[in-house]
Amino acid sequence: VGDLPDRGPDTLKIIEHIQTLTRQAKRKGGRVHSLIGNHEVMNVIGDLRYVHPGEYEAFVSRKSERLREIYYERYLERIRNEDPNAYAALPDDFRSDWEESHPLGWLEHRQAWDPRWNGDGDLAEWVSGLKVAVRVNDSLFVHGGISAAYCDNSLESLTAKAIEKLAAYDSNDAGILEDAAGPFWYRGLSGMEPRASQETVDAILARHGVARVVVGHTPTMGVIWPEFDGRSV
Repeated sequence: VGDLPDRGPDTLKIIEHIQTLTRQAKRKGGRVHSLIGNHEVMNVIGDLRYVHPGEYEAFVSRKSERLREIYYERYLERIRNEDPNAYAALPDDFRSDWEESHPLGWLEHRQAWDPRWNGDGDLAEWVSGLKVAVRVNDSLFVHGGISAAYCDNSLESLTAKAIEKLAAYDSNDAGILEDAAGPFWYRGLSGMEPRASQETVDAILARHGVARVVVGHTPTMGVIWPEFDGRSV
């Protein structure tokens, strides 16, 4: 149900493992359903506040020092061209502070996650192939939840909306990606405020023909935490 990144240093290994399982399952006639969580979204759009240092280290290669140097020089050049006064006023410790926020592997990490960067974008491509929500038998799986604001949407349209916004992210028009009532951030099905009404829960189940909604996103101390008489888990 999403949120493979930002949980420790081994994000890349975990994603590669899931990709391998997906291929193996398909060959055997099965299926692995990987959903988009808010942390997949955050990595694609460049919100890196929860990235573990080890996630950058996983991308380090023999070229990393040189790549970072080139990027730093181009960054300085942009400042110099856009605001010569700001460039002249850069403090003596500017580079050390910049390198602290741009560790080795940072550039390669962005090239992998963000489709706007000049890189292979393989993780961005992987996310673009995932779904926001999926129905399996009589259960609906989604990362955060479905609120009343999105109850009328089909599962296919939720995915289409998200992929469209991820492909051309605009912080001024993020829509479903950053909407507190959207499927990546909503917690109302998990007992958090603003808590969903029973009527909303019943409407969601009826809309999608399921008996329950299974969510992640909200910490539950490592236990399964049913809400609404087991209609949300």
